[in-house]
Amino acid sequence: MKKFLKRFIFTTIVMFAVDWFMPNVSFGYPVGSQFSWQIFLNFIPTLLLASLVFTLLHSIVRPILKILAFPFNLLTFGFLYFLIDVFLLWLLIFFVPSLQITPLNVFGFHFNYLMSFLITAFIFNFIQNLVFAIF
Repeated sequence: MKKFLKRFIFTTIVMFAVDWFMPNVSFGYPVGSQFSWQIFLNFIPTLLLASLVFTLLHSIVRPILKILAFPFNLLTFGFLYFLIDVFLLWLLIFFVPSLQITPLNVFGFHFNYLMSFLITAFIFNFIQNLVFAIF
């Protein structure tokens, strides 16, 4: 239980950081709007629900998918584990519909939904690994 609570708190911190850093991620407010604490405080329940669902998915579904995908992961040199994280992010949006990830525009480049999910999952994993390494 202590490990689950720690993962939940860290996931909440990471989701807040991803929401603040990525312009295409929102927890119910309009995507692309200017970040403000007043707007964000209204959507904290969505953030907490998304963190709880992602922590459950990460604790239950991810180990099962890693075991099933192990032979294919050897062929892809570990890339399939990253795709599992993208799939978990998609499942999170399925279970928490107020969480939105939209196509990303970076320096005039327009990315489709798949690339947007890949980039968001990469940023999410990077920040998550950074937070877990610090604490």
